[in-house]
Parts: sequence; structure tokens; C-alpha cells
Amino acid sequence: MSEHHPREPSDIERRVAAIESLLVEKGLVTSDVVDTIVETYERDVGPLNGSRVVARAWVDPDYR
Repeated sequence: MSEHHPREPSDIERRVAAIESLLVEKGLVTSDVVDTIVETYERDVGPLNGSRVVARAWVDPDYR
């Protein structure tokens, strides 16, 4: 079922957008820097990395 109306952003999504806008407006970061940081956490630091560590520990006794 497709949505005809986009959902309203959550409180946390609005807060994140406001903080990012303020940081960009003040020249402290660029949107590209924010995107890079988010990608790094999603790809290298976040839960996916934790699952890799657990999976490796299961199959590699020396790593454990």
C-alpha cells in the first residue's frame, strides 16, 4: 500500500535537522561533512560492525 501523504517527521528528526541547519548556517560544518559522518557511523561504527565482531568471534577462536 502506498502512502499518499508523507508522514510528519518525528521529534528527534526535527531536532537533528535543526541542529544540522544551525551548524551549517554558522559555518561550523557543511552538509557534505554531516553526510560523511553519518555514513561512517552507519557503515563502520554502528550495529553492523558489532554484528561482524560477534560473528567473527564465533568462528575464530584466536580472535575471541
